[in-house]
Amino acid sequence: MKKAFSLFMFVSSIVTLLCGCTNSDHDLGIEKTQKVEVSSAENPNSILKIFNEQDEVTEFVNRMKVDQWKISDVSPNLDANKVYKLYQADTITLGESNNRERKLNQTAEIVTYKKSPYITFRTNHLSFDFKIPKDVEEYLSN
Repeated sequence: MKKAFSLFMFVSSIVTLLCGCTNSDHDLGIEKTQKVEVSSAENPNSILKIFNEQDEVTEFVNRMKVDQWKISDVSPNLDANKVYKLYQADTITLGESNNRERKLNQTAEIVTYKKSPYITFRTNHLSFDFKIPKDVEEYLSN
């Protein structure tokens, strides 16, 4: 009886763990973005556009259609076009006041490529290449 219960608990734990890891959508965390800076890949210090109003940022995030991105490889022959830097405020920790001004930190970067449906999504320690839908490519290229 003890063996059967132990086996049941082991199998239940494994199933629970595996079900929790099978998220079909890409959860890149961009829905928490609070500011987006757009720059040219050739001159990343020159900001072309800034989205810092909440409605602008929300529209940007919605138009990304992250759930339709497909993991892919980016050809090394592609030329980078634009760089989108995504920013998010510091997390409020226990005991901190909610009223203080919170600093925005860069959390991710999206690199687009000229005349290509591919992007590179970078976070602090990870880099992923994706093929994006045509309408997202057109939105990011303009």
